Amino acid sequence: MDSVDKKILAHYAKKDVKILKIEDQNGENDLGKALNFLLKGIRDSDLKLDQTKPLKIFALGVFGGRLDHTFSSLNLLLKYSLLYHKLIRQKKMNITFSDSYSFGTIFLPGKNLYHRSERFEQKDFCGIIPLPNRGLPANIHTTGLKWNITDSNPLCFGSFISSSNSFAHNQISVQTDEPLFFTSSLFHGSWNKMKHTLVSAINLGKNFILSRKMNHLL
Repeated sequence: MDSVDKKILAHYAKKDVKILKIEDQNGENDLGKALNFLLKGIRDSDLKLDQTKPLKIFALGVFGGRLDHTFSSLNLLLKYSLLYHKLIRQKKMNITFSDSYSFGTIFLPGKNLYHRSERFEQKDFCGIIPLPNRGLPANIHTTGLKWNITDSNPLCFGSFISSSNSFAHNQISVQTDEPLFFTSSLFHGSWNKMKHTLVSAINLGKNFILSRKMNHLL
């Protein structure tokens, strides 16, 4: 993680956080390296994942700023969701990315249930965005949204996407035959609450990974 601020590294080194320097600059970016490190540790451990204690991967500060970085984050979110689709489908893993405005996650082919967090997520302003995984339009059917989508309106870049939608209910259902990016808007102040939760977890000795864009969390 060559771009992490040295003061940030020093702060967490004092807390006995493991800091791993990876010299390779031609492969994954810092976020990808962090995800690789986390998931390798899970694979190499005897940790048993199940529906009662799923692995929840939550990365803060990965959208916004430079547009190429945002697309890189979307690519990683899709990549690791597809790699670990079996665990996600079995509800043993969940991957969510966030910035100060939005949550983002992947809906995999099949039926997806999503529960809105009443603490963090607004009812207004959510979106379902097709991803150019295979270049095919996504045939979807939704329930629980203000403007539900049916198979007669496939999602495809250059044609139709669902932006500025809203939650009609706290749980929505999305049936799709292609991966989709789902995003929801956060309440004002949610970012500070999430930062507080993260820092509290660190102080309690919980595992976490510091990515480049998390420099400004403290």
